[in-house]
Amino acid sequence: MFKKKILIIAAHPDDEILGCGGMIIKNLNTSKIKVIFLTNGVSARNLIKKKVKERKNECLKLFKYLKIDKPIFFNFPDNQLDKIPLLKIIKK
Repeated sequence: MFKKKILIIAAHPDDEILGCGGMIIKNLNTSKIKVIFLTNGVSARNLIKKKVKERKNECLKLFKYLKIDKPIFFNFPDNQLDKIPLLKIIKK
């Protein structure tokens, strides 16, 4: 049984590794790690749905490799979190 629970909330996929990668690796075997992504990280660049899907699949492959539970994707608009009422994000 894991002693600690760690929740990482990131704006979009790759932020969790860039910001918390060392902590994730350090705690893989001792903690339950859960990650939430607020956006997909690419849709603001007017990229096609294929790119959104590719980024999500790359993220899922990494989580599988690290043996971390699948992340939760909230799918708020990319690069527009300042337009979402904070209460709406918190309730999600």
